[in-house]
This record gives sequence, structure tokens and C-alpha cells, in this order.
Amino acid sequence: MQKELYYGTPKKRCANTNEKENQWAGKNVLIVGMARSGIAAAQLLCREGANVTVSDMKPREAFGDKLDVLNSLPIVFRMGEDGVDALNGQDVLVISPGVPIDAPIVKAAKEKGVRVTGEMEMASTILKGSMVAVTGTNVSLLGAIFEAAGKIAHVCGNIGYPISAAALESKYDHVVVAEVSSFQLETTETFHPLSAAVLNVTEDHLNRHGTMEVYTGLKRHIFDAQDESNFAVLNYDDEICRKMAKGLKSQVLFFSRQHEVEQGAFVRDGKIVVRIGDEEKNVCGADELKIPGPHNLENALAAAAVAFSRGVPAPVIRQALRTFQGVEHRIEFTRELDGVRYINDSKGTNVDSTIKAVQSMKAPTA
Repeated sequence: MQKELYYGTPKKRCANTNEKENQWAGKNVLIVGMARSGIAAAQLLCREGANVTVSDMKPREAFGDKLDVLNSLPIVFRMGEDGVDALNGQDVLVISPGVPIDAPIVKAAKEKGVRVTGEMEMASTILKGSMVAVTGTNVSLLGAIFEAAGKIAHVCGNIGYPISAAALESKYDHVVVAEVSSFQLETTETFHPLSAAVLNVTEDHLNRHGTMEVYTGLKRHIFDAQDESNFAVLNYDDEICRKMAKGLKSQVLFFSRQHEVEQGAFVRDGKIVVRIGDEEKNVCGADELKIPGPHNLENALAAAAVAFSRGVPAPVIRQALRTFQGVEHRIEFTRELDGVRYINDSKGTNVDSTIKAVQSMKAPTA
């Protein structure tokens, strides 16, 4: 029998619905930035009954046939311009993650009294199902755990599949697993994951955010709409993450590969253990993970804590952790030639992630 997923701890049940009133019907909405998230946002808002205008600095021909999916929809195209003139008569400006909050179009919208929001925030007001969110790593493992629990999981967000696209397909009994970036968190107000995790905070994206203080604050912002029935999952071994726990309204779960934490996930005698409230379960041996390296052990601990907080039983988590093979382009074995193993780690796009990949190697590495 398929196990029910609950709000709160596995012992506290309540209705698993999040029916939302349509707040977009009849609204005049300008979407700026027509990459994948902008296209999905336009489709979603048209379905909701909004009057949609789309704009991008690039001319339409620069997109090839990518915008053809919008041809049958009642959309006004303002391509090849900055979008400022298109603000006239608009109620809301929806910006894609690539558009910073200090962009001229955003400043102009605020001066005109046009509400500004991001694609993720907008989609979160529409999507159905239970949502969990993670910032700091790929969420494919967490999606695999929910699928092992018999749930339909939409793995989306900062992985190339926009949250708006997930909102087009999600139903009330589905799980939406979102990988969230600091770019997306710049424009969130009501974004409300039932369980959310920050895995680490290392120096990144300072060309956009300016300071580590701002960047760290944006990461912590993932928890701001949570309440006492929700869960915040944090890396105890990361000092910045550990300090984020102070003042949170949600229940804090730590994960650690170095310490036994009071609530959350940890390693004891080589075994991954999860504990929430007075319920403690052994999951599996740390050496049973298919994905190599200490950072992947941290990912597994975080995923186990999030999944257990949503009521996924330990045996289901065990099955997923033992069988998950990893994702493309991240410490991915490609071939062996003349005794040399070649690893594709093109997802390692900053110094910290590359260091962690090298630390995962068990043989001389060049």
C-alpha cells in the first residue's frame, strides 16, 4: 500500500491539499526574459487567464523555433527591446532569474507602480501538490526518493526545467522538488516549501549580489515563509548554515557527517541515521551509496532528512540511496583507456564544487 505523505512529523497528519485561488485571471502581465523559464511562465499565465506580453532584448529570430510553442496563445510579443515601453498598462512584471533586481526594467516598473515578481514566486502561487526546496545542490536524488515512495515527483527549478513548467503539470497529490538559486530567491515573498534545505554557503555569485552577507541572506530567505509545522534542514558542519537556524519559525533539522545531531540526519558507526522527534531509524550504510565523495554523503544526509520530514519511510529512503546512480555531467564516468578512467564533471562550475569532486577521487587524479 502506498504510504501517505504528511505535513509536520510522520505522526501528525493533516489534509494534503493546497488549493489556491486564481489571482492571475484578467491581470495584465509583462514577462521579461524569454529563456526556458520565460516561455514556461507565458504558457502558465495564459492558462490562468492573464493578458500576457513577452519581451526580451534579443530579437525573435535569435530564438530560432524555441518560441513557436507560444504561437497559438493570445500573447503580445515585444522582442528586441528592453521592455520599458511595454510596461504601460501592466499590472505585474514577471522577471526571469537572469534579470537582476537592479536592472533598468525593474527600476522603471517600480517607478510606475507595477508590481515586480519572479518566475519562481509567480509559479509557486499556482502549482499544486506538496513542495520541497533545496539550495546548494542538484535535487535529482531527492526526486528519486519520492518516486521510490510511489509519488509523482516534478524535479524542477535551477536544473533546466522551470518551476512554471512543473506548475503546468502538477496535481494535488504530486510532490514538487525544486532546486532554488539565489537569483530566484531575490524576488520571493510567499514562496513556501513545506521542507527546505540549505546545504552549504560558499563564495559565489558576488558579481550579482555584491557581498557574502547579501548572498547568505538570500539563501536563508528560502525559509522565511515557513511556519512551525514546516522543516528547515541545515548543514551542521557548515558554520554559516548552522547560524541560519537562529530565529527560524520552522522546525530545524541538522544533517552532519561529522557529528551526531539531536534532530535530523547523521552518521553513526558507518550508518546513516535519521531522527525526528522521538522517532529514530537506521537508513543504510554510508558505504552503500552509489555516488562517491564526502559531499555526496552530505547530499544523501540532507535528502534523507527532507524525505523523512515528509513522511517517507526509512526503507524507501534506503532503497533510493542504494540505487541512485547520480546525474549527467557530475562526477560521471565516461570511459577507461590504457588504465586511465575519464570523469565528466562539467557541472562543477565553481572552485568549491571542483574541489569536492577531486576529494571524491580514490586514485591519483589529474
